[in-house]
Amino acid sequence: MNIFLLAWNLPETLTSVALTKLRQMVEVYPQLEPDTLWHYQAGNIAFAASIHTANPVAAPRIYVSESPDHFTFYSGTIVEKQGKWNAWDATELSLNWQQLPQTLDGQFAVARLSKQLPSLELITDFIGLHQVYYLQQGTMWLVSNSVRLITQISEVNALDPLGISLFSIMGWVGSDRTLRQDVRVIPGGQYWKWQGNDTEPHRQSYFQFSQLSQQSQQKLTRSDTECIAENLTAMCRNLAQITGKLRCPLTGGRDSRLLACLLIQGNIPANYYTDGLPTSADVQIPSQIAKVFHLPYEVNVITNKEVIAAWETARQRLIQQNDGMVSFWQINDVLKQPSNIDKLGMMLSGVGGGIARGNFRTARLLLGSGAFRGDDIKKLLTTKLICNHGGLIQPEAIKLAKAYLHSFVEQQIEDGFAPLDVLDIFHTFERLRRWGGINITRVLPSSDIFLPLCTYPFVEAAFAIPPIVRYTEPLHYHLMEFLVPQLHHFPFGKEPWRSRQPLINLLQRSQTVIFEKIGYKSRKYTKELAFDRDLWLEANNMQILSNLRQFCLDRSDSVIWNVVNRDVFEQMTSPDVELAQLRKKHFSGLYAVTTLFYYAFT
Repeated sequence: MNIFLLAWNLPETLTSVALTKLRQMVEVYPQLEPDTLWHYQAGNIAFAASIHTANPVAAPRIYVSESPDHFTFYSGTIVEKQGKWNAWDATELSLNWQQLPQTLDGQFAVARLSKQLPSLELITDFIGLHQVYYLQQGTMWLVSNSVRLITQISEVNALDPLGISLFSIMGWVGSDRTLRQDVRVIPGGQYWKWQGNDTEPHRQSYFQFSQLSQQSQQKLTRSDTECIAENLTAMCRNLAQITGKLRCPLTGGRDSRLLACLLIQGNIPANYYTDGLPTSADVQIPSQIAKVFHLPYEVNVITNKEVIAAWETARQRLIQQNDGMVSFWQINDVLKQPSNIDKLGMMLSGVGGGIARGNFRTARLLLGSGAFRGDDIKKLLTTKLICNHGGLIQPEAIKLAKAYLHSFVEQQIEDGFAPLDVLDIFHTFERLRRWGGINITRVLPSSDIFLPLCTYPFVEAAFAIPPIVRYTEPLHYHLMEFLVPQLHHFPFGKEPWRSRQPLINLLQRSQTVIFEKIGYKSRKYTKELAFDRDLWLEANNMQILSNLRQFCLDRSDSVIWNVVNRDVFEQMTSPDVELAQLRKKHFSGLYAVTTLFYYAFT
């Protein structure tokens, strides 16, 4: 990993502060090597610095390259689309700068400082999954992949009303917001440049998702399938050159199985794993797959007891490394993070698969799609995403969150998207960009991560399919069928393949919903949860719950109480056993709220 800082018009008094705070990032990420810290300041205007994983550990990655005229560096996982040169080598990024960003894919940020005629340039990936933050104070700009670094240099501490409202309600921060006021997120598909006497960067959008509204929609052809499979496989093969072997999840679901198909068909070396309980379908099914295909496979089990025992250490790590934007709900994800690593790995993730299956749609919605308008989409998104968690969230925060959703829908309708496509645009370029983007940072200290289903070939193919057809999961279905037919026929942990006939699929799924509402399931799918999150709070005579409760209530003058109803919070966190069911029903909200308090005051 590479933590970087770009600054424009950085006052001389802050230069040493910036370097000190950057060096202190080792306390947050012990996997960083202090000796890799570098900086350069051109003409007292342009400033760049970074600190990264030790060179032998990161090799063959080269994060930083210096030439007579430039410093070029990157963070994240980056591939050259055609595989003609090694994009993970900053020297080659510098040599091919004029071809950027059109030749790149992945989840990344690339930057360049020009020495002679001082300038700064920054490129973000086309979705914006690799989060890059900025702060403007007068003519000074601070840009980094760490909110913590920006706020410690600038001493910006105020919380952002919309940011904390969205996090407490949805569990993630949307739009361009963070939890800190004035610290914003740079969108995806951006090329920014500061030069000369600029007080603002020149902004160029090399990719706008409104472009997807202009492409013709049609059914997926065999030729399309082969082309997508070839492109995705080539990217994975390219990345395998870095570490020799990739690390690939394998569950009972479709997304991880599609990744496995790419690797198996492409003969790409990989180690496969599942996080979960041995008795769950998410472990039993991939265990069978591993046996049939002779795959190196392991099951990682983290018990509730381990989570509870390591709560305090894991809590601090989760907050600091993710700038407070990942809830305690996911504390298990950082539990076994190694402090020292011998080799920086490369992990694949199936995040993004929902782009191609219409995650925010329902069969009923599609059956009546001809009558749906923008206001209907606003209502649907509001119903799905906005929850006051049993009165825990204040009405004003709910109002802010609704305004954010409605504004997004209105903008996409104005940009030419059909109402039904707005749902997938929101899922991809809002929820996935922000929720997915911050969540993948949880593994970055010990491994790079690549999301094949969040690349150009997959995203463009998904939006080229009409919404009613997209709902049948044609990309997953035909890619698996083409790549590894035997895996295509393996059972899934949940539902089987949807009907290939769009109308039949809608009728079948509508019928299933009706049956489930009256208590009947045509086929019973069970998912054994790996974690009992209410047990975390109520363990040790409710000690963790008691500590969280008291910590929050002691901050009686916090602005967070403008978002959270204190009386309801007190009731929900009461040790009264009669309130256990109420608490369990709104655990996600409670975890988000307590995360906010610890982020703001630790």
